[in-house]
Amino acid sequence: MSIESAKKFRKKMNTDPEFGRKVMSFEGVEGFLEFIVKEGFDFTGEELREVNEEIYKGVDGELGLDELELVAGGVSTMLPPCTPQSTMPYCKIQFMGKSCN
Repeated sequence: MSIESAKKFRKKMNTDPEFGRKVMSFEGVEGFLEFIVKEGFDFTGEELREVNEEIYKGVDGELGLDELELVAGGVSTMLPPCTPQSTMPYCKIQFMGKSCN
């Protein structure tokens, strides 16, 4: 499991619209985790949360270099911050301690 894998996952989420749609289409955590593993990612919910917090930490209306890399074609596909109440499987694994390995 690794932070690097979580970063690659986020980058793919933000650069591959079809991949992003697939990720966001899952209703259950187990199907989501199976898909992520099949795609070759290996990270924990904590690692994904860490990466997401890093992305949102400095967002105050002005994009930094890291955020600019996530903008494609003038449209940002950045996901909203997850909360413990979020219902998306993408968010749930961050608060369930689940691992996608």
